[in-house]
Amino acid sequence: MEATKQISDIHRKMIVHIMHTGQLLESKISSMLKQFDITHVQFNILKVLEASHPQPLCVGEVKQGVLFSNSDITRIIDRLVHKNLVERELCPNNRRKMDIKMSADGFALLAQIAPKLAEVFDNCYENEVSEMEAQKMINILKRIKNK
Repeated sequence: MEATKQISDIHRKMIVHIMHTGQLLESKISSMLKQFDITHVQFNILKVLEASHPQPLCVGEVKQGVLFSNSDITRIIDRLVHKNLVERELCPNNRRKMDIKMSADGFALLAQIAPKLAEVFDNCYENEVSEMEAQKMINILKRIKNK
């Protein structure tokens, strides 16, 4: 019985460390993104649209792809349209559906962000985690995520 409690405690500690590390990374990324006048969620939406390019996505598909769920994706997309980073138009096959895709400005912004994002990530773990340790961590986190 006691061994189960110890395992439970160490697993709780692991979860707390994963959450703290996630918050640390999110904070560093959000801080870097401020210089580009976009939020972390807006950046995630741009990355989802970039990955689907040239295929446009509807709001529901964008919402499924973002890392941080937010119930107000439509409002966030409106802001990205206002900033000319994404384009929105009626779907030719379904007039009740809006197609959303990256604009040229959106691609240009992501190209500007990429080197800064690499700096953030490199400074977070480059000297702390070997490639073998990183792969092991990826495998463990995938098991947790897919359970």
